Amino acid sequence: MPEYKLSTLLLPLSLWLAVAESCTGGLIAHRITNVPGSSVYFDRGLVTYSNQAKE
Repeated sequence: MPEYKLSTLLLPLSLWLAVAESCTGGLIAHRITNVPGSSVYFDRGLVTYSNQAKE
């Protein structure tokens, strides 16, 4: 699962991650936050699913 590799990519560079999703309905944020310790590098996720929210 690629989400488990994020810490090895982001932490050595002192980077964090934020995602904006639409069609995925929050799946990316869900998979990332299921990884123990992901709060160290995962800052936030935003889901805008309706067309009105995307305007």
